[in-house]
Amino acid sequence: MTNPTSPKEGHSWFSKTKGKMKKAFQPAKGNNNGSTASSSPPTSPLSSSHSTPTSTVKTVSRALNAPSPAKLAPVVALEAASMVPPSFNPDIFPSQIARTNDIHPPKIAQRIDSTAQLVHCARLLQRMDSPSFSLSAPASLSTNEQLNLSNEDREWMKNVENLSVEKDRIHQLLTGVANEFISDPIKDEDAIREVIIVGPVLRKDHFRALLNCLLAEFRNAPLLEIGKLPGLVQLVQDAPPDYLETNDLIDILELIRKRLEGTDTHSEKYLFQLTMAISKVLSVMADLNIKELDRVEQHQPLRTILAGMKIDSNPYLRYQAVYAVQALRCVPDDETPSRCFFRHFVNVAGAAIKLSGVMQADINGFAGGVKEIQSSLTSVISFVKSTVEEDIPAFMENGAGLVDCLKNMIKSDKRHPWYVSLRAAEDLIKTGNLLALKELFFAAPSHDSYLFQWGYCQLLGEIAVDLSWDQDTRCKAVQFLGEIYKLSSELQVKEWILTILSYISTFTDEPTNAKASILIEDLSTGNEGAPQPHYFVGRRLPLPKLSPLLFKVNKTANLEPTLLKIKWEITQGRRGMYVPLMSKANPKDSGEKLDPLDQRVFDFLASKKEVMLILGGSGSGKTTFNEHLERTLWEQYQPGGPIPLFIDLKAMGNLNQVDIAEKKLSNYLFKPEEIRELKEYRRIILICDGYDEAKTFANLHKQLKSQRWTSFQVVVSCRSQYLTNANYRSFFAPQTTGQKSQALSLFDEAVVMPFRVDQIRDYIEKFRETEDARDVFGERPIWTTDYYFKQLGSLMELVKNPFMLRLALTTLPGIVDGESGLPKVLTTRFELFLAFGKQHFEKELDKLSEQRGGNMPADEASAFDILQSDFFSCGIHFSMRLAHAIFVKNEGVNRVEYSPKEKPGWKTPFFSPKTKAEIRLLRGTIQVARHFVEESGRYGISSSKDVYSFIHRSIMEFYCACQLCDIIADPLHEHNHAEESQHTVLAECLDPAASPLLLSGHPLNHRSIISEPSIVHFLVEHSQMHPEFQEQLREVVERSRIDKTVSQAAANAITILVKAGIHFSGEDLSGIQVPGADLAGGYFDSAILRDTNLTDVNLSRAWLRQADFTNAQMTGVQFGEKPFLTFEGVRAPSMALSPNGKKEFAVGFANGEIKVLATSDWSTRLTLQGHTEHVSSVSFCDKGRYLASGGADTDVRVWNLENPSDCRILKGHPKEVNYLAFSPDGRNIATICMDKKIRIWAADSFSLLFEMEDGDDLHLNLAWSLDGEQLATRGMDGAVRLWDPKSGVLQERVPTGSNRGAGIVYSQDGECFATGAGQDVFVKELQVEGHSLVMKGHTDSVLGVAISQDGLWVASASSDQSVRLWDRRTGRAILELTGHTFLVGEVAFLNEETLLSFSLDGEMRFWDLSSVISHDGALSGVVDPVLRGHRGVITGVSFSPDGKTLLSGGNDKTVQEWDVITGVSQTIVEDHCRVSRVADVANSGPKAVQDFDAETEVYETVDHSPSRVLGVCYTPDGRRMAITELAEEQTLCSLKIDEETVVVDGSLRLVDEKCAAVVYSPCGRWIALGEASGTIRLWDRQSNTETALTGHTDSIKGAAFSVDGRQMSSWSEDRTARFWNTEDATCTSVMEEEVIAMEFSPCGTMVAWSPIDAFLFGAKDRNSWRTLHIRDLSSQEVIHKLRHDCGIRSIAWSAHGILSADNEQKARLWQLQPPASDSQEQEWTCVAILKDFVEVVNSFSWSPPSISPPLFATGCADGSVGVWVVLGENKDGRQQVNIRLKWGSTNRLTASDANITKASGLDTIQKKLLCQRGAIDTSASLEAIEE
Repeated sequence: MTNPTSPKEGHSWFSKTKGKMKKAFQPAKGNNNGSTASSSPPTSPLSSSHSTPTSTVKTVSRALNAPSPAKLAPVVALEAASMVPPSFNPDIFPSQIARTNDIHPPKIAQRIDSTAQLVHCARLLQRMDSPSFSLSAPASLSTNEQLNLSNEDREWMKNVENLSVEKDRIHQLLTGVANEFISDPIKDEDAIREVIIVGPVLRKDHFRALLNCLLAEFRNAPLLEIGKLPGLVQLVQDAPPDYLETNDLIDILELIRKRLEGTDTHSEKYLFQLTMAISKVLSVMADLNIKELDRVEQHQPLRTILAGMKIDSNPYLRYQAVYAVQALRCVPDDETPSRCFFRHFVNVAGAAIKLSGVMQADINGFAGGVKEIQSSLTSVISFVKSTVEEDIPAFMENGAGLVDCLKNMIKSDKRHPWYVSLRAAEDLIKTGNLLALKELFFAAPSHDSYLFQWGYCQLLGEIAVDLSWDQDTRCKAVQFLGEIYKLSSELQVKEWILTILSYISTFTDEPTNAKASILIEDLSTGNEGAPQPHYFVGRRLPLPKLSPLLFKVNKTANLEPTLLKIKWEITQGRRGMYVPLMSKANPKDSGEKLDPLDQRVFDFLASKKEVMLILGGSGSGKTTFNEHLERTLWEQYQPGGPIPLFIDLKAMGNLNQVDIAEKKLSNYLFKPEEIRELKEYRRIILICDGYDEAKTFANLHKQLKSQRWTSFQVVVSCRSQYLTNANYRSFFAPQTTGQKSQALSLFDEAVVMPFRVDQIRDYIEKFRETEDARDVFGERPIWTTDYYFKQLGSLMELVKNPFMLRLALTTLPGIVDGESGLPKVLTTRFELFLAFGKQHFEKELDKLSEQRGGNMPADEASAFDILQSDFFSCGIHFSMRLAHAIFVKNEGVNRVEYSPKEKPGWKTPFFSPKTKAEIRLLRGTIQVARHFVEESGRYGISSSKDVYSFIHRSIMEFYCACQLCDIIADPLHEHNHAEESQHTVLAECLDPAASPLLLSGHPLNHRSIISEPSIVHFLVEHSQMHPEFQEQLREVVERSRIDKTVSQAAANAITILVKAGIHFSGEDLSGIQVPGADLAGGYFDSAILRDTNLTDVNLSRAWLRQADFTNAQMTGVQFGEKPFLTFEGVRAPSMALSPNGKKEFAVGFANGEIKVLATSDWSTRLTLQGHTEHVSSVSFCDKGRYLASGGADTDVRVWNLENPSDCRILKGHPKEVNYLAFSPDGRNIATICMDKKIRIWAADSFSLLFEMEDGDDLHLNLAWSLDGEQLATRGMDGAVRLWDPKSGVLQERVPTGSNRGAGIVYSQDGECFATGAGQDVFVKELQVEGHSLVMKGHTDSVLGVAISQDGLWVASASSDQSVRLWDRRTGRAILELTGHTFLVGEVAFLNEETLLSFSLDGEMRFWDLSSVISHDGALSGVVDPVLRGHRGVITGVSFSPDGKTLLSGGNDKTVQEWDVITGVSQTIVEDHCRVSRVADVANSGPKAVQDFDAETEVYETVDHSPSRVLGVCYTPDGRRMAITELAEEQTLCSLKIDEETVVVDGSLRLVDEKCAAVVYSPCGRWIALGEASGTIRLWDRQSNTETALTGHTDSIKGAAFSVDGRQMSSWSEDRTARFWNTEDATCTSVMEEEVIAMEFSPCGTMVAWSPIDAFLFGAKDRNSWRTLHIRDLSSQEVIHKLRHDCGIRSIAWSAHGILSADNEQKARLWQLQPPASDSQEQEWTCVAILKDFVEVVNSFSWSPPSISPPLFATGCADGSVGVWVVLGENKDGRQQVNIRLKWGSTNRLTASDANITKASGLDTIQKKLLCQRGAIDTSASLEAIEE
């Protein structure tokens, strides 16, 4: 909307209507009905008007257009003689009177405490901006200006003319007042009076914000606060014209009109005030020449209302209505004259047409026309009479005809003379020209009109109560009223004068009210009506006596110069290098979709949330981001805005004892009283860096609240690994008195992610432009980005965070020599840090050498000569000592404050200025930053000290690790010296001849390093690079057997070894003392752990199979898991958690019983019996005191759990009660019945309140909202219905998109509900219209859902036997939990760390979610010994010919190669592998491609993504081979040999067929590919020929080669197996069996095979499906049958026996045993059973015969890979076999056959867990434990 037409400065409506003033001064023709005058704002230093009309009525009259002679007489009379009667009191307004102005400007920078003074200054600034103003002009020239200047004014203006800071301060204060008013929810009348005078001097955008705020306040108020309405009106009256828009005034007019329409029951005073407000708004609209009022919607309704009020019996109301009608005529509507005339006369014309019907003999039409003409003429006559009666003569005088007169009168904007005169009087009052005002009263031609007199008296009354006039002027206005009383002959005017005087007499100004009281006594004769003072309310709002809004702003406004100085210092400082970071939503987020961290943080700052946690590993860029955020916020800072404060938390001390914001502000030298003002009145943004380094678990939000900070937001960063508790949010989330979910709604978080490739390149580009890069390269050219990228090579995984990347970029140029590339040794963080340290000390040595030749002190010069020969070792050693001292003595806080005045302590040897010269030299060269800190006290600076800190925490952690492993030599060996043995302190400690006290005093024994994963990581890397260090750590563990004082060193040592992947399977560890060690993920298969001290040890995910824990101390051991419960007789999942802290849960059974169990120990508290059929649903209420149950017997029972015999029965359901739930307050029970109805019952009386149904749909579940205001039901049609439980009315039907699925739950905050929708989870956000999330991932129907208490996570249970965890905010899958063997129907959050799920088979599992918090090693440096396996089903494993490596392939599209000894893996085939396509050239057969030939274009290089890996193996020469199926072309297979991937056209192409099976022969010659058609394509790699083997009639399922490759077997869907001679490609025999697996014997004379599982696939022979058959190929007979308990899945045969795996996740080793006697034959015997697999074993591989003891590998459907050792010993003449796991990638606690019989310290729950995992406890049966 455009601005209305604005008059030029100095012009009002009166000024624009000069031409119409000629009529205004004509003699009046009696008393006219019109509208009353609305008082315009009086002029004051606060007035916004700049108009300066002429000083007298005479000059006004001259300015009018020349009148006609007949009309000129009054004007001439005006000029010829005095117009004031002689009898009139000459003391009243004898001359022009200036307003009083006692307001003086302040001194420069002086505090402004009065809003009036503030506005006065703003007016002075406005005047200075006027083009016509000049300070050099004499003061006398400005006497007629609107703003008369005093000497103080002019002096102030001179002082601020060139002082922008003072001008800015004034505007800041003005803006602050407006903002305080806008933000204050309680806008009382005092605040309105204060802000109204500020409004006109605000800048336009702030004025409009204020106006919109007031409009919204009035618009949204259910009842218009009439006392505040004058403020809104006055604001628009005083507003600069260009500040207002047409819609503003129209909206205000509409707002008042609508209130006026609904005032039937309101008082007359209310009507009076509304009508007066309308008059004033219309006057403003007239001044702005607004002509856009809609006639139908706005103009006519208002005219109608006012017309009704014009005939009111109350004279006060009647006058206001008449005046408003006159004002309305000044604002014409949008109707054209022609449309107006047509509207009034169209009925007459229509009727006339009907009269013509008589010509057509239409009598009925004629009669109707006559009646319509009569009615229409009556309407027209009424219109003419009521609207323009007095105007007809005027139009006739101009010679217009009657019709023309009517046309003009209809659209006339004619105003009555009395109204025009009153508007002129208003202008005179604005200018202070009261002499002319007095003359106007007598000179106006309408002066004898009672309407003019009425309005004139009202204006005088307003002067009398306006304190901006001096006291004498106010008294003179009272006297003027008395004079009019005497002169007027109108009784109504006299009564009005008495009413005004009565109001003035109640005014607080004593002289004025006293004069009014005396005058009332003098004038009252007893004939007048009683005064009604409440009607006189038209005065302007008085100036505020107090300035509460300014007081609030003033609290901090004087601090702005300091804040602006801080802004300048921070924003003008050197900008650090910053590359935008990427982040995910939270630690549990899968990270599939990343967002810029900047975006997340600024979204947080723009929200109402109060705390945001930023997590990330060491060096991930958190500090750099925080500094970038601080600078950005200061750049955006505006006076009065939020104040950003960067807080280094490690420098704050104990966070529970310090006000971090106050301490930071004190450092900026703010005074205590200034900080108190900031606390109370300003918003701060705290950017808290390094929460982990503060070493204090403190809730910063809670602390700030307790310290009385009123408005703040906190952004806090912390290393991920520091927060190991799943409940970590409690340290950060605001603590409110409401629900926990409400507190968490104020909390947000983000996790910094490792650099992507594009970020690394961006970082390199920016680094190349820095001074650091120029220092590194010196005179050499700086490497290009591409060359840098190339040199990073094997370091790429290490440099995915900013700190490590910068370390590498500064280090690499010094150790990479030309084209030789990166030394292989530099592949770990440890080696990179060491190289960085070496270069650092080399530079420092050069600097000292230069100083040595200069002015170096003599003692330091001597010290330098001593250090110079081995400066690097000296520097490293000093850094090691300091870092370890900080780690032990300073609790790891990387900040040391030191003052020479403090007492000697651990700091003294490092930092004292009196230390030896060697120490002083080294202290100045190590990687430690030093800065000087001044701490301010109450009266200024009170103390100062030096602060030391390593340049990055990672540097300190590295040197601390160096101290623990005593490494000081240069491992890069660039001086061509032979590798020196590590002669370290630790080695001396372990010397048998050494004192035992040495080891107890070693740094490794000082404190636990478990909580410092980065230090552990450095030590792990060092141990992997230096086997001798591993041996030393082993020796430390051994020493703990005999010396308990070194238990801490032993615990640290075994932690490092386990994290380094060292396996202790089969080792004798009896008696070791390792309390508090972290053995998570360690392998202790068959280990002897007798008499060990395992107190507080972490054994999560540990492999403890066959371990012996006899007499082990296991108090406080952590297993990271909880046992599951099994319930017999559960027909369907029927379970409920109690609300009393979820300390109990109830389960309903098929026999009608209900068990109530404790969640602490799973003990049964109560067994409730009463139902006669199965229980379908249970529900707790009243903090767990009562339990309701319903079932198939149609009863609902309510049990008193404190007195179980007290059971009340609710009857009334005709069929089974399918579901029930108590309302949150426990007063009602909602039930779902199989009769398809929902019922709500009163819980106390069991009376039926409502019975609800919706169509013919059966409802499955229901849920109450937390406040009990809504009930949701889930129907079989897939819709969720939302009901009003108080009325039983259906509010909404929400479709979910599927009629499958069940379960429904509300979030604790009531913002959403979740339900199952087919295979998806459907989450509906109730606060956002139309917003919902669909979470996809399950493969079968979702039957149960739950939402965590904090509202962040959604859990789902499904028919696919899995439980999944989802991020509610993003809809992303976080975790899949498997283990159930049947459909899962219920899921619930027991607490923040535990999820409960209930399966239909009666198994209840408890899932530990604390381990879900990801600590990505790339982020945090955490080392997890659990080997990374595949993410999908393993399809094949294969040993290399030398037995040193192992290949594995899987459906996750990857191939991995494993080190057989250590278990370390590397990925060989990625998801997107590089593929070279080989063409069939001249029919010469396929060729392997080595390079792409661009000239011949024979080969084409393309990118393909394989859909799966079909098989893996090694060629006889050790080359890796993987066979993959391509997703893009399903009819092709690719053969990957080492780094080359070959797709063979013409030979392995499957024309229109899918690949069914691919096998590579052990000899390396043959590749067999089975097709879906039944054909086998045999490819001879020696001759590059291909042969098609036919015979099968259906798809090939599998194939196998003999060891020498001469024989091959195949089996098919046609239920046959065939044997082939590969040399001549002939079929040698056919076996009529349905085979699932087959394997040749090592000699090739036999095969072992298994028929298909009859249970799963329906084999012909249902008695043989569990049997492994051994068939003699020569006789074609089965010579042995080896029995399993279920169907067999896979087979492997070697000289060491046959391995077979079945569908019960078990594997067996069969060996051929010698006969017991000569008469007996050899028999195959099962010598070992492995039962610790999570999923079935899909693939076996035996190690080559040269490996002893023999190994075999397993690949499972869960993606895990394991290598097993087969050990044998001869007992009683028979070979006993023991199988141990060497290593594996299983991420699961395993304890089968572990002996815990005499282990001490295990509680009942822990024993139950271990026994469920297969542990042996002969001290008590499992049944006893379960009870």
